[in-house]
Amino acid sequence: MPSTKNLAAYTHIARVFEAALAQSGAMLRLETPKAAIRWRQEANYYRTLLRQQGDGTCPYDGLLVRIDRETPTTILIQPREDVLPGILTDLEGAPIVAPSVARDHLLVTPPTVQELIDKAVMKLKVTDHDS
Repeated sequence: MPSTKNLAAYTHIARVFEAALAQSGAMLRLETPKAAIRWRQEANYYRTLLRQQGDGTCPYDGLLVRIDRETPTTILIQPREDVLPGILTDLEGAPIVAPSVARDHLLVTPPTVQELIDKAVMKLKVTDHDS
């Protein structure tokens, strides 16, 4: 069954994303692995819709959403900057910690969810008047 394009149908996703942003990460435990897969699919589709409604970015682009390998009923939501693709070491092989990157280096501030919803509503109103 295709997912809806109505942003209001994704408030359950937005609430989790907002909490994860506020806490610098979160875990969401679901009842079954199938439910976890479905939630992740909906979350990724929601971010796609937000990008399409806005300027190609969304407020949640900085979050990595994945299913925990050891507990497949758990969704891990982490800031991308906290997840390194491997083990970082100095030239002698000693582990090092990568510094955090300031988020203010972004050139474009992504629109808020409310701004995207307002923009979508305005498009609908314009379309209704044109009919």
